[in-house]
Amino acid sequence: MNPVLVELQRGDMVESVHAGAFAVLDADGGVLLQVGDIDRPVYPRSANKMLQALPLIETGAADRWGLGEGELALACASHHGEPRHVETVRRWLERMGLTDQVSLKGGQVFDTLELGMIAAARGYGVSMGDLLMVAEDVAQGRLSLPWPTAVASGENYYLVWPKTRPGGERLRRLSDFLQGEVRAMELPDVERLG
Repeated sequence: MNPVLVELQRGDMVESVHAGAFAVLDADGGVLLQVGDIDRPVYPRSANKMLQALPLIETGAADRWGLGEGELALACASHHGEPRHVETVRRWLERMGLTDQVSLKGGQVFDTLELGMIAAARGYGVSMGDLLMVAEDVAQGRLSLPWPTAVASGENYYLVWPKTRPGGERLRRLSDFLQGEVRAMELPDVERLG
């Protein structure tokens, strides 16, 4: 179990404690300091947003479309479509010549990528998601990609089942079927970074 790294207090009372792990690496990736289990897989969620925004800079898209601090901050952050965020996206889309193709009405927040992409496919706005999840919609012209670059996040889906229950032949067949379906998919033609 990872050690407690943060203790949140309210007055004199400890309200919550938060365990975690971290590492400090040298320029070659060698571990200089480690606390907790740094090899344990984690779900970084919103912490990845800054990494997901890197292609905007690395591909030159930020310069090409005149993106400033506001647009880059928006690309790196969680938000709920407040008016200032919508206005920033509207100006961004205007510079790209896409304002007539994207509706900024609503500002709906979705709990899952799937719901956001379904809403985008139905014309309700913009969403960020997984290429595998939008491949068919892109191929059918229901969705389009604003630039020809995607980020390989390293996130994957895994088939899991309880250890106490042997998987057997049925699970192997299901796994083979799912892997075959993914291999047969026609993904959008994009440069994959990462």
